[in-house]
Amino acid sequence: MNQPLSTETLNRIFENQVQNRSQSTSESSDRFRRCQFRVVSLKLAYDELTTCLKEFSPGHAWLSYQSRNEAFSDGQFVHQPATDVEYGYLLHGELTKADEDRSLHVHYQANGNWRVSEYFIEGDENGDWLVDQTRVLATSHSLGMLTYNRIWALNTDGSGYAPIAACFDGFSDRDSREES
Repeated sequence: MNQPLSTETLNRIFENQVQNRSQSTSESSDRFRRCQFRVVSLKLAYDELTTCLKEFSPGHAWLSYQSRNEAFSDGQFVHQPATDVEYGYLLHGELTKADEDRSLHVHYQANGNWRVSEYFIEGDENGDWLVDQTRVLATSHSLGMLTYNRIWALNTDGSGYAPIAACFDGFSDRDSREES
Protein backbone atom coordinates (compact mmCIF):
# COMPACT_ATOMS: atom_id res chain seq x y z
CA MET A 1 0.00 0.00 0.00
CA ASN A 2 1.27 3.48 -0.84
CA GLN A 3 2.42 5.55 2.10
CA PRO A 4 1.21 9.17 2.22
CA LEU A 5 3.77 11.82 1.46
CA SER A 6 5.00 13.64 4.52
CA THR A 7 3.96 17.21 5.23
CA GLU A 8 7.56 18.33 4.77
CA THR A 9 7.88 16.59 1.40
CA LEU A 10 4.65 18.02 -0.01
CA ASN A 11 5.36 21.48 1.36
CA ARG A 12 8.85 21.35 -0.18
CA ILE A 13 7.37 20.25 -3.54
CA PHE A 14 4.73 22.97 -3.29
CA GLU A 15 7.29 25.66 -2.44
CA ASN A 16 9.56 24.50 -5.28
CA GLN A 17 6.64 24.71 -7.68
CA VAL A 18 5.80 28.23 -6.49
CA GLN A 19 9.44 29.25 -7.08
CA ASN A 20 9.40 27.60 -10.51
CA ARG A 21 6.21 29.47 -11.37
CA SER A 22 7.77 32.80 -10.52
CA GLN A 23 10.86 31.92 -12.61
CA SER A 24 8.95 30.59 -15.61
CA THR A 25 5.87 31.56 -17.57
CA SER A 26 5.05 27.90 -18.13
CA GLU A 27 2.08 26.82 -16.01
CA SER A 28 2.63 23.18 -16.99
CA SER A 29 5.54 22.90 -14.54
CA ASP A 30 3.19 23.37 -11.57
CA ARG A 31 2.18 20.11 -9.96
CA PHE A 32 0.33 21.17 -6.79
CA ARG A 33 -1.79 24.21 -6.11
CA ARG A 34 -3.71 25.07 -2.95
CA CYS A 35 -7.48 25.00 -3.06
CA GLN A 36 -10.71 24.87 -1.13
CA PHE A 37 -12.73 21.71 -1.72
CA ARG A 38 -16.30 20.74 -0.93
CA VAL A 39 -18.73 17.95 -1.82
CA VAL A 40 -22.51 17.95 -1.97
CA SER A 41 -24.05 14.47 -2.07
CA LEU A 42 -27.71 13.54 -2.63
CA LYS A 43 -29.83 10.42 -3.11
CA LEU A 44 -31.97 10.81 -6.25
CA ALA A 45 -34.85 8.83 -7.73
CA TYR A 46 -35.09 8.19 -11.48
CA ASP A 47 -37.01 11.37 -12.38
CA GLU A 48 -34.70 13.52 -10.25
CA LEU A 49 -31.59 11.98 -11.83
CA THR A 50 -32.92 12.58 -15.32
CA THR A 51 -33.50 16.26 -14.49
CA CYS A 52 -30.09 16.54 -12.81
CA LEU A 53 -28.23 15.17 -15.87
CA LYS A 54 -30.10 17.54 -18.21
CA GLU A 55 -29.44 20.60 -16.05
CA PHE A 56 -25.76 19.90 -15.37
CA SER A 57 -24.98 20.12 -19.12
CA PRO A 58 -21.35 18.90 -18.99
CA GLY A 59 -18.48 19.61 -21.35
CA HIS A 60 -17.14 16.06 -20.96
CA ALA A 61 -18.76 12.91 -19.57
CA TRP A 62 -18.61 9.15 -19.42
CA LEU A 63 -21.52 6.94 -18.41
CA SER A 64 -21.36 3.22 -17.70
CA TYR A 65 -24.52 1.19 -18.19
CA GLN A 66 -24.97 -2.53 -17.48
CA SER A 67 -24.05 -3.43 -21.07
CA ARG A 68 -22.44 -0.35 -22.61
CA ASN A 69 -20.17 2.62 -21.91
CA GLU A 70 -20.86 6.04 -23.41
CA ALA A 71 -18.49 9.02 -23.59
CA PHE A 72 -19.06 12.61 -24.64
CA SER A 73 -16.61 15.44 -25.10
CA ASP A 74 -16.44 19.08 -26.10
CA GLY A 75 -19.99 19.85 -25.01
CA GLN A 76 -21.52 17.16 -27.24
CA PHE A 77 -23.39 15.59 -24.31
CA VAL A 78 -26.65 14.07 -25.45
CA HIS A 79 -28.92 13.43 -22.51
CA GLN A 80 -29.04 9.72 -21.74
CA PRO A 81 -31.84 8.17 -19.70
CA ALA A 82 -30.95 6.61 -16.37
CA THR A 83 -32.36 3.30 -17.57
CA ASP A 84 -32.53 2.00 -21.09
CA VAL A 85 -34.13 -1.17 -22.46
CA GLU A 86 -31.04 -1.92 -24.59
CA TYR A 87 -28.28 -0.72 -22.21
CA GLY A 88 -29.79 -1.53 -18.81
CA TYR A 89 -29.40 0.65 -15.70
CA LEU A 90 -26.93 3.50 -15.51
CA LEU A 91 -24.45 2.08 -12.99
CA HIS A 92 -22.04 4.99 -12.65
CA GLY A 93 -20.64 7.93 -14.50
CA GLU A 94 -18.67 11.14 -14.23
CA LEU A 95 -19.52 14.46 -15.82
CA THR A 96 -17.56 17.69 -15.69
CA LYS A 97 -17.76 21.39 -16.25
CA ALA A 98 -13.98 21.74 -16.28
CA ASP A 99 -14.10 25.49 -16.91
CA GLU A 100 -15.98 25.80 -13.59
CA ASP A 101 -13.93 23.15 -11.68
CA ARG A 102 -17.10 21.16 -11.03
CA SER A 103 -17.47 17.41 -11.34
CA LEU A 104 -20.57 15.26 -10.93
CA HIS A 105 -20.27 11.59 -9.88
CA VAL A 106 -23.23 9.24 -10.32
CA HIS A 107 -23.50 5.79 -8.67
CA TYR A 108 -26.44 3.38 -8.81
CA GLN A 109 -27.50 1.94 -5.46
CA ALA A 110 -29.19 -1.42 -4.92
CA ASN A 111 -32.30 0.28 -3.47
CA GLY A 112 -33.19 1.67 -6.93
CA ASN A 113 -31.87 5.18 -6.33
CA TRP A 114 -28.69 6.92 -7.45
CA ARG A 115 -26.11 8.63 -5.24
CA VAL A 116 -25.05 11.86 -6.96
CA SER A 117 -22.09 13.79 -5.58
CA GLU A 118 -21.02 17.16 -6.93
CA TYR A 119 -17.41 18.15 -6.28
CA PHE A 120 -16.33 21.81 -6.23
CA ILE A 121 -12.70 22.94 -6.38
CA GLU A 122 -11.92 26.60 -5.78
CA GLY A 123 -8.39 27.92 -6.19
CA ASP A 124 -7.19 29.57 -2.98
CA GLU A 125 -3.53 30.18 -2.13
CA ASN A 126 -4.47 29.86 1.56
CA GLY A 127 -6.59 26.75 0.97
CA ASP A 128 -6.55 23.76 3.27
CA TRP A 129 -6.15 21.19 0.46
CA LEU A 130 -3.75 20.59 -2.38
CA VAL A 131 -4.78 19.67 -5.92
CA ASP A 132 -2.77 18.23 -8.77
CA GLN A 133 -3.73 16.72 -12.10
CA THR A 134 -3.28 13.12 -13.14
CA ARG A 135 -4.19 11.20 -16.28
CA VAL A 136 -5.14 7.57 -16.88
CA LEU A 137 -5.88 5.61 -20.06
CA ALA A 138 -9.49 5.47 -21.16
CA THR A 139 -11.06 2.19 -22.24
CA SER A 140 -11.17 3.44 -25.82
CA HIS A 141 -8.04 4.66 -27.63
CA SER A 142 -10.11 7.28 -29.46
CA LEU A 143 -10.86 9.01 -26.14
CA GLY A 144 -7.19 9.47 -25.28
CA MET A 145 -6.66 9.97 -21.56
CA LEU A 146 -9.07 10.58 -18.68
CA THR A 147 -7.89 13.64 -16.76
CA TYR A 148 -8.59 13.98 -13.03
CA ASN A 149 -7.99 16.68 -10.43
CA ARG A 150 -6.66 14.77 -7.43
CA ILE A 151 -7.38 16.34 -4.03
CA TRP A 152 -4.88 15.88 -1.17
CA ALA A 153 -5.71 16.48 2.51
CA LEU A 154 -3.41 16.76 5.49
CA ASN A 155 -3.86 13.71 7.72
CA THR A 156 -4.96 14.63 11.22
CA ASP A 157 -2.34 12.30 12.73
CA GLY A 158 0.44 14.47 11.30
CA SER A 159 1.71 11.79 8.92
CA GLY A 160 1.48 14.04 5.86
CA TYR A 161 -0.82 14.56 2.91
CA ALA A 162 -2.81 11.77 1.27
CA PRO A 163 -5.19 11.77 -1.72
CA ILE A 164 -8.86 11.83 -0.67
CA ALA A 165 -10.74 12.35 -3.94
CA ALA A 166 -10.32 12.48 -7.70
CA CYS A 167 -12.60 14.72 -9.71
CA PHE A 168 -13.10 14.05 -13.42
CA ASP A 169 -11.78 16.95 -15.51
CA GLY A 170 -12.35 15.65 -19.04
CA PHE A 171 -10.47 13.88 -21.82
CA SER A 172 -7.04 14.87 -23.12
CA ASP A 173 -4.85 13.91 -26.04
CA ARG A 174 -2.57 10.94 -25.31
CA ASP A 175 0.42 12.77 -26.80
CA SER A 176 0.02 15.75 -24.48
CA ARG A 177 0.02 13.73 -21.26
CA GLU A 178 2.44 14.57 -18.51
CA GLU A 179 3.97 11.97 -16.24
CA SER A 180 1.62 11.36 -13.34
